[in-house]
Amino acid sequence: MKLAKEIKLLTTQFKPVSPVNGIPIQSTLHGLSTAKRFIVEIPEHTNAKMEAEEDKIVQDRAKDGSARFYKYSPLPIPYGFVPQTICGDMPALTRYPGDGDPLDCLVVSERPTQIGDVRDVVPVCTIPFVDGGEADWKVVAVDATHRLASDIKTRTDLDRHYPGLVAKLCHWLCHYKRAEGGAGELDGEVKGVRETGEIIEAAHDCWKARVA
Repeated sequence: MKLAKEIKLLTTQFKPVSPVNGIPIQSTLHGLSTAKRFIVEIPEHTNAKMEAEEDKIVQDRAKDGSARFYKYSPLPIPYGFVPQTICGDMPALTRYPGDGDPLDCLVVSERPTQIGDVRDVVPVCTIPFVDGGEADWKVVAVDATHRLASDIKTRTDLDRHYPGLVAKLCHWLCHYKRAEGGAGELDGEVKGVRETGEIIEAAHDCWKARVA
């Protein structure tokens, strides 16, 4: 009887955490005030199309109910999102309405990832991607544990250490949509580190407005 009560107490204490709402956006790494949290949806070199819901991460489904996979090619780096953000309407940053999903993020990392991993990352730039007439912007960041993290603070730094990576990501984003019969485009040039900070802050404000 005592054991049953203890088990019941444990199950009520440890409740599932929402990947979108329950994990703080801000990293607690000392000395890295710009670091944010990143949650992995799609590990590097995999092509299953995963999506975060309020309480879990699941494989996306097509209209016929079948599981979705990227037809173009797998991404070379992990893909996920910044928690406590919503890519909503940001009129000061883009004329396109937001898609209403968490702000997507692509991360340069030296460590293998798994679905649901939570990482501390340092954002360096943002790809202003537009999907079906909606802003679906992608933050590009560096894993805070990367051996070069202290050297990669801007898009210029990233291009120096990883030549052509950002251009490759832009190409992939536009072409994977076409491979699936859709259309994607860029809304101007890749945004720098200052604008990226503004984008993340605006997306966090959109999230706060939704949960208020």
